[in-house]
Amino acid sequence: MKKKRKIQLARHAGFCFGVRRALKIAENSLTRKKPTVFCWGELIHNACVVQDLEKKGLRV
Repeated sequence: MKKKRKIQLARHAGFCFGVRRALKIAENSLTRKKPTVFCWGELIHNACVVQDLEKKGLRV
């Protein structure tokens, strides 16, 4: 006899506080456009967001 599985979806989704803070700092730094903004490795584990930051000038 197979057991039924229940899938429960979270009510809220999104980035944690630390990721939101890191993205805000990166975005603010990129808007200044004075020196090039570098990041030691990917800022977060989300390829789409990292690609968007790279298009704005972030160097990974």
